[in-house]
Amino acid sequence: MEGNKTVNLILKYIGIDKQTELDTFVNDVSERDFMEFSSREEVKAFFIDYLADFYNNNSRSDIDNIRAYTGIAFRRFNSVLRGVWNYDTNGLLTDEMKNKYLDYADNFSECIERSPTLSSNIKTYRGVSLDSFKDYGISSLEDLKNLENKYYYESGFTSTSLVRDKSFFNRELEYHEFCNIEIEYLIPGESNDGIPLINDDLSYSKVQSEYLINKGSLSKIIDVKVNPDGKLAHMKAVLIPEKMWNIIYNKNDSLDSSKTI
Repeated sequence: MEGNKTVNLILKYIGIDKQTELDTFVNDVSERDFMEFSSREEVKAFFIDYLADFYNNNSRSDIDNIRAYTGIAFRRFNSVLRGVWNYDTNGLLTDEMKNKYLDYADNFSECIERSPTLSSNIKTYRGVSLDSFKDYGISSLEDLKNLENKYYYESGFTSTSLVRDKSFFNRELEYHEFCNIEIEYLIPGESNDGIPLINDDLSYSKVQSEYLINKGSLSKIIDVKVNPDGKLAHMKAVLIPEKMWNIIYNKNDSLDSSKTI
């Protein structure tokens, strides 16, 4: 399997020595203990100090823009970032609108970059369909096994849930998309690559206990299992902090596939 062209570019870009360093880091992270949350109350208690720091680093306007993303806007922003604009769903896309969405995404990304690092390693969960892997040559759940021990790049923002049963796994979304794949993210304490959207200030849908991972994220898939009946799949991935792999990482100049690919 040739792999995804963006991932291939990143690995070429960082070089063999850095990739070896990342592989070692992933192995270390996979052996760690992780916080798992069973309720919104546990999530809120864990992130009290974190959110206090986050609010100090962002303006009221920044906070309002983050909340706006959690409405109907998220689909359009991510469609532009992923280069998969659906005209039936999203309507017309002009150059002016595209630039507006990209500017918003950059500003939103900078807000996330100003978040503090986590105080512990945490697990989050995401439910997706096979469409999320079509750029990797995946056409069936069995094919997903080809991604084990491979890197996975997400150009858009990645919505995950801090409480497992709040994710969209094993559910049918609007437009008849069935999320038959669960991704369990292992997020190391060194990371500041996401933000918890868990209160009314930050989200229109706090019941999801969402942890939103920044755009342009890189993970390594360390385990893939398909249920015996072949209808559901479970994947485990380690999120790699961008500051570890993107050697030009700063708020103005990052490896963004919407700009470089």
